[in-house]
Amino acid sequence: ENGQASRAMISFGRNLTAARVLTVGSNYADRIAIGWISGPVVLGLYENGRRLPFFVLDKLYEACFSVAVSGFSRAGNDASRYRAFGARTIQLVLGILLPVLAFIMVEAETVIVLLLGDRWLPAVPYARLLALAAFGQGLTRTLQWFYLSRDDTARQFRWIVLQTAITLAAVGLGGWLGGAFGVAVGFTTATCLLPLPAIVYGLRHSPFSPADFGRAAVLPMGLALGCAAILVLLEIAGVGVTTLWIQFALAALIYAALYMGGWMLFPAGRPLAVEGLQLFSRAVRTRAVTEPPFPPDPPV
Repeated sequence: ENGQASRAMISFGRNLTAARVLTVGSNYADRIAIGWISGPVVLGLYENGRRLPFFVLDKLYEACFSVAVSGFSRAGNDASRYRAFGARTIQLVLGILLPVLAFIMVEAETVIVLLLGDRWLPAVPYARLLALAAFGQGLTRTLQWFYLSRDDTARQFRWIVLQTAITLAAVGLGGWLGGAFGVAVGFTTATCLLPLPAIVYGLRHSPFSPADFGRAAVLPMGLALGCAAILVLLEIAGVGVTTLWIQFALAALIYAALYMGGWMLFPAGRPLAVEGLQLFSRAVRTRAVTEPPFPPDPPV
């Protein structure tokens, strides 16, 4: 019995480590390709366009990881409790993450200029694309909580192998057809097309089904994208000011008011909004031990 437990533990660790190594490789494939195709200057633009959306994504998931996995594990074989915790967790985490990424997509130019200056404006198209990529990756990253809570790292590893192959193919094809920007388009396309099959595969044998995931995710996704669309329409209509800081603050206030107002229309919206603010503050506090999202150096 002890030998069987040891073998299971070794298998769990081997599959988890292999999946993480492949994930890191696929996440760096775009940057390696751009550096090879276009050199360090374009890579610097791409990297600074990438930093902010993926900084938001990484910090939130770091803050949630241990709490989410332990919560799912405690639910054990109680399917109703597992589904209830899953729905609440997915809705809460996506309810914080997705609006931030959608706002970055719309206001990428303002954010880049405020943080880095006018000389980094060529990074704006990359920032918009990669905010969309982070939006898609935000959905798939939640799946590792379900894999780990069910000791199902073998299935996770098989999916990561397929995901890595698709990402590498998309990055390679994009670079061949469109150079550095083609790499960004290929990476973003692959990242946005993978969530649906990833969710179906990853939750096939879980008490929390793909349909449960969809019901939990549809509201934060719809509100985030809908409020972003309204913000775009307001900017097209000329609602704004010339001072950059005031323009950014006004856009943020309008977006936040629309988004929070949307949540308050639903019965469970208010307590989830309070929990979301608490989780967001926890993610911000972890920032002290990490590097800042943008370096101060100008492009050469």
